[in-house]
Amino acid sequence: MKIYSIDDYLKAPKNRRQTWWGWYKEPDGYEWTGTFDDECLFETYWKKHYPIQYFLREDFGRFFRRMKYRLNDCWYNIKCFLFPKQRWLTKTIPNTWCDKVALLPDIIFASLIHFVEEEDGLNSRTWKDTYPDGSSFDITHIEKDLKRAYRYATKVRDRLEKKAWQTKYPHSILFDKLYNDCETHYCMLILKHRQYLWT
Repeated sequence: MKIYSIDDYLKAPKNRRQTWWGWYKEPDGYEWTGTFDDECLFETYWKKHYPIQYFLREDFGRFFRRMKYRLNDCWYNIKCFLFPKQRWLTKTIPNTWCDKVALLPDIIFASLIHFVEEEDGLNSRTWKDTYPDGSSFDITHIEKDLKRAYRYATKVRDRLEKKAWQTKYPHSILFDKLYNDCETHYCMLILKHRQYLWT
């Protein structure tokens, strides 16, 4: 029903405003009062002339939709509690105490590894992006950066950490500095390109 103002609605024939069993019809557009609460003139009319029907269709329907959403949300939270969606991350975080100095790199590298191995992130997207005008440009350098970070996280990181711990003083200082520099470099590289870690 293409009626956009309350005046046109009231002037329209009754069979255009409601069904034969008394169910009011909603128009395509509403005219607003401009008051602070932005109350609709149509709704004011329906509340006055169809109070029971308006309650069933709007108030009760809104309450039912809200309860349905809350129940669905509650059920989703229960499922996620029983079957966590980020189980790969909860395996990374230890139950024992861990300093944030070590925890943050572990989480960042685990995120990249999951992106590459579980989501096949490096192969499941085209490495192009778009300018605001719609034209595209190549971003394969980002793919290369992420591959380098992935190689460090899976091939080099553990060995370098062991070297820093097992090497005797004073050489251990050099390996420790190298390890920390690599951790910082590759963590910053992953965070720099974090907007591309999606599939």
